[in-house]
Amino acid sequence: MSSKISGTEQAQTGGAASGSRWRLLVVEDGDIASLVVEQLSQQIAIDKTRDIEVARNEILKGDYDCAVVDASLPGLKIGEFLSLTACARPATPIVVVGGDVENLDLGAAEYVSSTEISTPRLGSSVRKAITNGRKFRRLHELERKLEVEGSQDSVTALPSRVRFHDRLEMEVRNVEGSDNHLALLVLDLDGFKAFNYSLGYAIGDQLLQAVAERLNQTAPDAKLVGRLGNDEFGILLDLAPNFASQVATKFSKALRVPFDCAGHQVEISATFGIAMQAPGDNATELLHKAMNALDGAQRRGVRFLVFDEENEGERRLQFGLGRDLPSAIESGQMRLYFQPKISMIDGNVTGVEALVRWQHPEHGLVFPDNFIPLAERSGAIEPLTRWVLDAALKQASAWSALGIDLEISVNVSALTLHNRDFPNTVRTMLANWSFPANRLTLEITESAFISDVLRATDTLTRLHELGVRISIDDFGTGYSSLAYIRRLPIDELKVDKSFVMHMQSEPDDSVIVRVLVQLGRSLGLNVVAEGVEDRETWYMLAALGCNCAQGYYMARPLDVPNFEKWLQSSAWGLAGRAVAQASLAE
Repeated sequence: MSSKISGTEQAQTGGAASGSRWRLLVVEDGDIASLVVEQLSQQIAIDKTRDIEVARNEILKGDYDCAVVDASLPGLKIGEFLSLTACARPATPIVVVGGDVENLDLGAAEYVSSTEISTPRLGSSVRKAITNGRKFRRLHELERKLEVEGSQDSVTALPSRVRFHDRLEMEVRNVEGSDNHLALLVLDLDGFKAFNYSLGYAIGDQLLQAVAERLNQTAPDAKLVGRLGNDEFGILLDLAPNFASQVATKFSKALRVPFDCAGHQVEISATFGIAMQAPGDNATELLHKAMNALDGAQRRGVRFLVFDEENEGERRLQFGLGRDLPSAIESGQMRLYFQPKISMIDGNVTGVEALVRWQHPEHGLVFPDNFIPLAERSGAIEPLTRWVLDAALKQASAWSALGIDLEISVNVSALTLHNRDFPNTVRTMLANWSFPANRLTLEITESAFISDVLRATDTLTRLHELGVRISIDDFGTGYSSLAYIRRLPIDELKVDKSFVMHMQSEPDDSVIVRVLVQLGRSLGLNVVAEGVEDRETWYMLAALGCNCAQGYYMARPLDVPNFEKWLQSSAWGLAGRAVAQASLAE
């Protein structure tokens, strides 16, 4: 600075600590500074200069609470000076002394005419300029904060969806006309909603942070990694098309390594959608394709899927189904089908599994593979489960009134299993339909309890105390260990059909089925084989000591009228029971 009020003068005029004073820059070669000091001696620390260039640079730094500028300073073009300093962010309020009142339109915060120069007038103008200036500074800070929050995810510090899209657009433009290939991977964490629900959002946030860190570690050369939504992440790579599946597999394996979140060892998996940039694709189209592929992978139950044009029609159908699903549950569009479970000891029906179908007004009968994943992602799975359970108990109760006593099995999702109130719901429904609890079996998948073993154990124990039977569905396909199986109150194992259907042709599958059956029997559990489609498989399972079978060889899932016909006419049904009872009587 070209000059300053002396230290002695400041000491004489300032009683406040320097840290609490206003900082004022006076641009002049006269006595304006002394007038201001006289009025604001206890509140202000002043620097003074007559150098216009120095003044402009200091104001642009934004370190001063206010600047007082003498418009009559030789060589100063006040209009030009105001226009140059007005672009500073945060802006420093400027009090112009002298010149024209039009300076207010050019960016001056306050104006004091040359005829009004006095200690009170200057003091008042400076105070007002500083007060308003601080308001503008706070507003600017808020705008910057909002800008940062809008571009950066607050949990993971990764680019937010908006920022990710902007940078994706830039990367897409950069490779136009080149030989580079962009691959966009979008991943969704499987079961994250249930995990969040069971362990709380704080631990859920820790998991998201750990996932973000591991994604960056797994692909340090990625062009872009961002968080697109609650449990969705995007990864942009410079990658040849034939390597896309290999990279997805690499990420999948990396995420399967357990995470330590607040003392919880968390195992999680992810599903991937992959899109390769095609000529003419912009950021929106590329992201749309990757999300489309992700939806397709989740519907098909595969770990990843690469986008192709055939997926587009399927995606639109899924979008429509997801939109219609909540109202469909309420409006009675759901239907129950029943598939019998046959005893391998006497060949007679012992119970049924209730399977839901959707009688859509436009698309006809929709199978569960096409809407259960939608229900799980949207949260509609809980009201859907309640509907299925209530309708199944109602039908089983009606059969009991006719003297047809069948056990009934109902599938339960992870989200429902982790709802602490679910056992109370089951108790109420059993009472409403006067149905014995020991004839109700609730089927859960391994993944449903593995995400939170403690809460699952609590819920299953309470259900078991009601008398309800518990079955592990699709056994052999998940991540459960013998330790978990022994800890849970389980009555039944269901061997997954993917092993059973190929027992005759695949030696490995035959070995797996034998081991699973032996495991179940050694634990004293009822063992049910799914996917029995021919006589040879039936006899192979019987020789292994399997207790029960389910599959097309005996009966497909049937609606109520056709199931009741099957009961009366099939050798597996009531007719078979009558023959067996007559044989025993003889």
